[in-house]
Order: sequence, then C-alpha cells, then structure tokens
Amino acid sequence: MGLKQYLSITEMPVLFGALLTFSIWVGGQIVERVTSTPFIEYSFSWQENDDYGNWKQQYVTQIHDCMRDPIDEPPPHILNIVLRNLSADQLLDDITIAFRTPVGSGSRVLGTQLISRAPALKKDGAEVCESHYAAVSSVTFHPRWEYVFSVAFTEKELPIVFLDSSSSAVVLEESSIKTRIVRNEVTLLFVGLVASLLLAFLFIWVHWPSTKKAERGGGGE
Repeated sequence: MGLKQYLSITEMPVLFGALLTFSIWVGGQIVERVTSTPFIEYSFSWQENDDYGNWKQQYVTQIHDCMRDPIDEPPPHILNIVLRNLSADQLLDDITIAFRTPVGSGSRVLGTQLISRAPALKKDGAEVCESHYAAVSSVTFHPRWEYVFSVAFTEKELPIVFLDSSSSAVVLEESSIKTRIVRNEVTLLFVGLVASLLLAFLFIWVHWPSTKKAERGGGGE
C-alpha cells in the first residue's frame, strides 16, 4: 500500500491544514520582524506648477521659516517630499531628516516649506535651509503621521535624503515594496489567509475522489 492509499480521506486534509497553518505562522513571524522597527517612508513628486510666487502664496498659513526670493534665477523646480511614520502605535520624537543636493549637479535650494497632513500642527520642527542643504529638524511623528516637505530647487535633480538624528532607532527608506508591506501588513495577512483557505478547499476538492478510490481499493485487497 502506497502513501496515498495509507492517508485516509480525513488524514490528508489534516496534514495539509497543519502545513498551511505552519506556513501562515512563518509568514506572520517574518512580517513581525520586518515591521518591529519604526519606519519613516519618504517619496518624491515634482510639482506641476513651478510658479514660485504662487507656491509661496499657496502655503502662506503654514510654517515657512526658510524662504527667500530668487534673484536673477531661472524658474525653480518645486519638489514635494512626503514623509510618513508607518507605525500604527509608535510615537517618533525629535527626528531630523536632511536633504542635500547631489555633488556636481549645480542645483541649489531656493526655499522650503513644511506642511503637516495631520489633524493639527502640534510640535512641528524648524526648517534648516542652506544653498545645498535643507532639513526638517526636531520633528515629532505621531502614529501614521505625515508631513510634506516642499523644496524649491534651481535644477530638477532629486536630493540625497538621510536621517540626521533621532531619539530612538528608526529606519528611513524610500517608498518601495518593503515599505508598502509595512504600510499594508494587516491587509496582506488577511488576503494571504483567505488565499490559503481557498487553496485548502481546492486541495480537498481535487484529492477527494482519489482518496475515496484508494480507500475502496485498499479494502478490497
């Protein structure tokens, strides 16, 4: 009697279910390890309207400590840098994120504006602005908190982004598959669970006739 004949009509689904449960547990552990360290995700988007005057007026009610008018400059390029705390329950305090123009690019910073996409501006940090360097200094990120750091550059070159300082261990990463997994971990686990259950039902449906036939064949020997 072979392995398929030995496994009864109830034992095969039980074995498959055990393997399925173990796979889900391993997947959950991997996601937990990946998401245990707080993540700040950043992404870039160039503003279509590069009118510097309109840009200054648009956020006149927001914080704009670093702002100056270009003198004999071509129209600047406005870059919006979105910064998100992906944690659902961790407060990230005293975070400083810096942006530097690439060496040799010739690009310079003309001005910055810090915009909060949260219910209220509470402890927004200061802005640091130099010719080739800008920073959001001492910012507090509440869970799922999002800021937009809008920067005017002389050239359309993406800056180098880095974590300058923080009061706790934080990972700063550009938007990617990894950060999307962190952002949507609950949804992904739910979809994986549903897909696993569907596979389990499909497995039982496909193997039900063969195991039934194996039982009848084994009983006749």
